[in-house]
Amino acid sequence: MIKCICGFRVLPFVLFCGLVAGVMAHGDEDQEPVTGGVPSADLPEQEPEQELAVIDMTLPERVGLGVDEYRWINRLVVVFADSGSDPRFREQMTFLREDEGDLLDRDVVVLVDTNPAAESALRLRYRPRGFVVLLVGKDGALALRKPVPWNVRALRNAIDKLPVRQQEMKGG
Repeated sequence: MIKCICGFRVLPFVLFCGLVAGVMAHGDEDQEPVTGGVPSADLPEQEPEQELAVIDMTLPERVGLGVDEYRWINRLVVVFADSGSDPRFREQMTFLREDEGDLLDRDVVVLVDTNPAAESALRLRYRPRGFVVLLVGKDGALALRKPVPWNVRALRNAIDKLPVRQQEMKGG
């Protein structure tokens, strides 16, 4: 028997660890996962991680839809471009995907329109020329119009200044 400096018997411990590792490596795949003595059916289900909704408004079934469908439910970030390959459009979409959490917390849905020929209801209402980013409040009012990409921090700050958001933050 080998003893370490601290006085423990090393060989039985090493054998025990090897046995446990072998059982874990070749365990039954059909067994339920170990949940600390709580049956897995009794564990609360974890919410799936939410993703920022990005909706293409040039699809035939969406061309006629506008901001009224989202009124009092969501804030909208509307991104217009003459094509999906516009570098400003790509940069804006990268900004939005890099920090989705702040937008999700503020009930934001992203609507995109990269096809001027589709003449979507959004294009007819806001009449964009080239690339433009719009922020539409939950009340349906246009809150922001920018001809350059905006990062999420700037959008978050603009949203937090809106009256409906101010009421939400106060708990009203």
